[in-house]
Amino acid sequence: MRTLKPFAMRNLLFCLILFPLLAFAQKREVFRIDSLPKEGVLLNQGWKWHAGDNPEWAKPEFDDAGWEDIDPTKDISDLPKIRAAEIGYLRLTFWLDSSLVGKPLAFQLWQTGASEIFLNQQLFHRFGVVSKNSSIERIYFPNRFPYPIVFKKGGKQIIAIRFSFTKNNKLITYKPLFFGAVIVKIGELEQTIFNYTKEKVIYSRYTYIKAGIFLFLIIIHIFLFITYPSKKANLFISLFGLSHFITHFLDHSINVLPLDGKTAEVFNLLVLLLLMFEGIFSILTVYSYLNAPRKAPFWFSILLFFLGFVLCVLFPAFCIFYAIPHGVRFCAND
Repeated sequence: MRTLKPFAMRNLLFCLILFPLLAFAQKREVFRIDSLPKEGVLLNQGWKWHAGDNPEWAKPEFDDAGWEDIDPTKDISDLPKIRAAEIGYLRLTFWLDSSLVGKPLAFQLWQTGASEIFLNQQLFHRFGVVSKNSSIERIYFPNRFPYPIVFKKGGKQIIAIRFSFTKNNKLITYKPLFFGAVIVKIGELEQTIFNYTKEKVIYSRYTYIKAGIFLFLIIIHIFLFITYPSKKANLFISLFGLSHFITHFLDHSINVLPLDGKTAEVFNLLVLLLLMFEGIFSILTVYSYLNAPRKAPFWFSILLFFLGFVLCVLFPAFCIFYAIPHGVRFCAND
C-alpha cells in the first residue's frame, strides 16, 4: 500500500488548517467605515435579502448567514426577486470606527418603494407605509434628503430595512430612467447638508433660468396679442410658453423635493398633459402664422398628440419617446 511522503503530508495538513481559517475570515468580513470623506460613504456592499415579513429579522442577534447576497443599489427592475416577493427585509452588518461615535452624521436614502429603517433594532425612520397590500402601501421618494443620526457605540452595527414595493406600482415602467431599489449613504451632517443644498441649488438654478426664458416669451407675446388681436399666433405662443413654464416647475418638484408616490404619479400625469398641450399649441402657432387652412393634416397632427397622451397613461414606457425630448425626468435618481 502506498503512503504519503512527509512533504505531501505537511501540505495536506497545511490545507486542512488553512481552508477553515479562510472560510471563517470570509464569513466575518464586514463593510468597514473608518472615516467619512466629503462625499460620504455609499453602503453598496455586504447586503443580505430575504422575502417575507418577520419582526425577528430586525434584531441584531438574528443570523442572516443563509440569506441571499444582494446589491440593492441596482435598478429595482433588475432585482426580480424583490419584485416577486413584494415585501421583505434587507440587512447590512458594518463596522463603525470609534472616532465617529457621538458625532452628528447624516443618513441619506434613495428608494423605489416604502421602508422602515432599523438601526441595531431601534426604528430610525419610516419612509411611506410598508405593506404587501397595495391599497395600504404608500411608496415614498426621500430624494436623498439628509436625516441626522448619532451612533451611540462603535464597532459592529446592524441596519435592517423592512421594504415593500407591490406589483401594482407602475412608476418603474418609465424606462430607461433609473429607479434604484434602496441606496443608502452616510456622511458628516454639516458636509452632507452642504452637498445636498449645493446640488439642489444648481438644479433649481437651471430650472429657474429655463422657466424665466419662457416667462419672458409669455409676456412678450401676450403684449403683442393685446396690441394686435388679429394675430392669433402670438396667443398660441404664449399658451405654449405657459405650458412649458408650469412643466419645468412640476419637474423640479418631482426631482428635488421628497414626495410620496401618489403625488409623484399626479405630477407625472400633469406633466404629460401639459406636454400634449405644448404640441397642440405649437401646431396652432404654425397654422395661424402661415394662415393655412385647417384641413386633414392639421386634425391628424392634433389627434396624434391626444393619442400620445393616452398611450403614455396606458403604457408608461411609451412616454419616454413623448416626454424625454422636453427634458422631463420623472422621479429618476440623479
